[in-house]
Amino acid sequence: MASCAKTSSDSKIFTKILEQDLDFFIQMGDLHYMDIAENKVELFYEGYSRVFNSSRQKQLYSSIPIVYTYDDHDFGENDSDSFNIAKPAALEAYNEWVPHYQIPENGIYQYFIYGQSIIIMLDVRTFRNKEKMLGNDQMKWVQQLLEDSSIMSQISNIFLVQGVHWLEDDWDIYDEERKDISVLLQKYQKQNKQVFSIGGDAHMTGFDNGYNNPLGDYHILVSGPMDKANSCKGGEFIYGPYMEQNQFTTIQVQENNF
Repeated sequence: MASCAKTSSDSKIFTKILEQDLDFFIQMGDLHYMDIAENKVELFYEGYSRVFNSSRQKQLYSSIPIVYTYDDHDFGENDSDSFNIAKPAALEAYNEWVPHYQIPENGIYQYFIYGQSIIIMLDVRTFRNKEKMLGNDQMKWVQQLLEDSSIMSQISNIFLVQGVHWLEDDWDIYDEERKDISVLLQKYQKQNKQVFSIGGDAHMTGFDNGYNNPLGDYHILVSGPMDKANSCKGGEFIYGPYMEQNQFTTIQVQENNF
């Protein structure tokens, strides 16, 4: 899993990812940096085309399954949110170009189960405004999902995946949503399930086993960038942050433990 690559990047990092023999690859946003500011679906077609026709990216994405959520630069302009003028085109293009699990008509949040793991993909851009990151419907969805005993009783590992990592400053003004979800994540951590909050955006890689997590003692992971300049955006980690280019993370899951 990783995030953030230049538009049309043909970096060797994509070949390196392919060599890992992954079951699937999670791309956590900024697939490209088109920064589209017009509601024209053909511009998003161009963005996807430039990515998927880049030699090494084409080889990667045609060889293994990809699960993808957008962040800001591949949804609209920098820091784009629910007021993004290009939002209708972004949603239309995502539906047409990106393989995905069941999503609502007005967003891209989704989940899937792989073995004993549940991977919950949040949408941190489509509904975002000054008061809420996720919006009422998505928040209700993720809470109901995490409270669904028919699903969660079969799960050993929980991965909450988003474009903006959990300890990034962007989440601070939406702390109520973050705390409400954390209550549920922490409940499962106490039940000896392995719980991870995973994000991108920050152009760095870091891991924490819960020691520096102010919201609980579940794990925090940030992964990237694949092919962008490095930076640091919040959080303390027991490993990292590693601020280098050409970074990605792999997770090996074993039954009932890691």
